[in-house]
Amino acid sequence: MRIVYLWLGGLVFFAICAGATGYWQSKAIVDRAYYDSYYVVAYFRYALSICVIFAVFAAIYAAIHKWTIRTVPFWVAVMQFTLMFVGLNLIFLPQHLLGITTPRRNIDYLDTLTFWGQVSGYGILFSLISLILFAAIVLYLIFWWREKSPFNSTFE
Repeated sequence: MRIVYLWLGGLVFFAICAGATGYWQSKAIVDRAYYDSYYVVAYFRYALSICVIFAVFAAIYAAIHKWTIRTVPFWVAVMQFTLMFVGLNLIFLPQHLLGITTPRRNIDYLDTLTFWGQVSGYGILFSLISLILFAAIVLYLIFWWREKSPFNSTFE
């Protein structure tokens, strides 16, 4: 059950970050400057997508804990959470920086901003590894998990 609280803590962190970026977006002068930029896209992804992702993972881990007798190894769940948390931050924080300088309907970044695009790509890789690890956790729980129960013992 501790992993559910970890996911909910991540949800609160991302909600606060989304609120902070939304606060800056609410200023009239900043809104005018950022209106047609990738900053708005990064803000909506931070506010909606990431918070929903963290809420869904918290619900899945709570359902695994409540509805089944199976438990997820804590260190593996923390590794999956950490990869997802770091990956999503690596994706969307550089996009805020890129969004300030890049208009929304451009095909390519400036050459000076290539590094931040690569950092965002590494964040996608971390998030993908986290999802693969989650699939491995689910497969482990379905196929290889064994419980030591008094009902499984043999009587002699």
